[in-house]
Amino acid sequence: MHSNFIDQPMHAMKRFRIYLPLVLVVLGFGAAISPQSAHAQQEMSWQLLMQADFEEEVTSEDGIIWKPKFPESVQQLDGKTVRLMGYMIPLGMEEAQTHFLLSAFPGHGCFFHMPGGPAAIVEVQASKAALFSYDPVAVEGRLHVLHEDPYGLLYRITDAKPVR
Repeated sequence: MHSNFIDQPMHAMKRFRIYLPLVLVVLGFGAAISPQSAHAQQEMSWQLLMQADFEEEVTSEDGIIWKPKFPESVQQLDGKTVRLMGYMIPLGMEEAQTHFLLSAFPGHGCFFHMPGGPAAIVEVQASKAALFSYDPVAVEGRLHVLHEDPYGLLYRITDAKPVR
């Protein structure tokens, strides 16, 4: 009985050596075809986006204007594919939206005074329509950090697709 006890771990080790390469091949193949590795997107947080600040600039024609100032961590995401989850603010009456705003907060207040300020809103230009929802939605697309947007927006995601 004692010898069986000793042989069992050796038998298990032999099975482990036989099946380990097979398991690694299967796991490696799965990782190679996973959607996350196919798109080098970066999960983005609202906390990161809300690090944007404004600095006062005096101009001869406009007087005082406020220019956005972005931390390096945000500027490094400019032009990169990102994924962001938020609350949809439709810009049209259609059920499926291709151009909308995404907010860090649900729109339960005044549309013109959303909580969080301009850094809590991202304009989304979708290549694939997203159905309107009161629940949070996730989108994936190319982030643009906007330094001089005429509408006062700080961020835009283009070529966006809804993510499940």
